[in-house]
Amino acid sequence: MNTINTSYVGLKDLFDSSAKVLAYLPVGCTEQHGPVLPLATDTIVAEGLTKALCEYRKERDSEGIIFPAISYSPSRSNINYPGSTSIEEEPFRLYVAQVCESVLRHPFHALAIVCTHGPAEPSLIELAFRINHQQLESGNGLRPVIVLGITRFMSVFARHLRNSLGKHADCKEFLLLHKIMGSDYFSSDRMEILENFNLRYRQTKILDFVIPGIPMQYRSVDGVIGSPLPVGDIDYAKVADELWCDLVATLSENIERALLDLEKL
Repeated sequence: MNTINTSYVGLKDLFDSSAKVLAYLPVGCTEQHGPVLPLATDTIVAEGLTKALCEYRKERDSEGIIFPAISYSPSRSNINYPGSTSIEEEPFRLYVAQVCESVLRHPFHALAIVCTHGPAEPSLIELAFRINHQQLESGNGLRPVIVLGITRFMSVFARHLRNSLGKHADCKEFLLLHKIMGSDYFSSDRMEILENFNLRYRQTKILDFVIPGIPMQYRSVDGVIGSPLPVGDIDYAKVADELWCDLVATLSENIERALLDLEKL
């Protein structure tokens, strides 16, 4: 379920049933992702993973409703590329905290935030800590905010890729987008552009800075840090599907662990 096609009556009926009901909130960003991947890459992937995760959990033990994605978040290092947007951390935290608190006014068992934009994760973890801590301090029990940040699950990507993993707009995001958008987006013309860019990327030295805060244009190739395509002659669709299934199962396991933690309190 998502809020686009669910009325409040439908959600009320779900709450009135005996089902365990989870809320899901995708968080992405709007920023450059190199010369081929779209500005909305992180949001598209966050929404796709969240939908798959909700369906995966429903097949096991819980209903869920997906709230609309948050598509603007901190992205300061990319701000000089056309189309990139960035929200400062403090207003971002305040806004997302109010969204989470509003969601938890209703009797969801938990709220799972699926974040595919690394720079947003610290703010999300901080606000989850505060909301969860305040609930326990109030003595009214805990319906946790669970942050599922993509950077925590690099071991999943490592199981499926021979590449050394990059930091931005690399083969990880290509494969996740390929799973969602397929050849409709990755047409032969677009793949030719990406393959040519991949060759140029491999021939260009990426600068590494000790100094923090260096804008992306000084330390990347067209905003990309990490090989744009997987290494080797592989079936992109097959590898994307295997990676996707593994990642969704791993996200679900983390939700399960968090819900089991509630039994210890």
